[in-house]
Amino acid sequence: MRKTIILILVLAVTGTLLVAQTGMKKRGMEREHDDCNERFEGRGELGRDRGFNGQMMFLPDELNLNAEQTEKVDAIRIKHRKEMIDTEAEIKNLRLDKHVALNNENFAEAKKKVDEISKLEAQMEKAMITSQESILNILTTEQKEQLREMRLNRVKGRKNR
Repeated sequence: MRKTIILILVLAVTGTLLVAQTGMKKRGMEREHDDCNERFEGRGELGRDRGFNGQMMFLPDELNLNAEQTEKVDAIRIKHRKEMIDTEAEIKNLRLDKHVALNNENFAEAKKKVDEISKLEAQMEKAMITSQESILNILTTEQKEQLREMRLNRVKGRKNR
């Protein structure tokens, strides 16, 4: 009897956790926890690289970056991430200020906060592009061509789903 109860409790807890994780993905909340899930293997210090979709650039192991390239790429990523952390915190504060202004019916101030947020978001996008450009400049011509081919194959693979 006790074994049955324990088994039911374990299954209930496991099921709840799975449903919660799925719910986070559906609401797009998994991105908020990317830093918690970073892997430090394979591609230098920052293992969770991202594609050219407004995120950091993905550099597969197949590019065979040398130690110097890996070090430079990691330095660019770390510098960029630190800047993004500061800017994201500033945006969160501005959003809070905008919320307070709206609650106080100070619509002019709320509009100013929206403008400030927009400027910072544009700044973040431009910084992302600059980082991607810097990383690409580290690659050899052959590595850049190999990366282009890999991206094309990945896009083709998605279309065949």
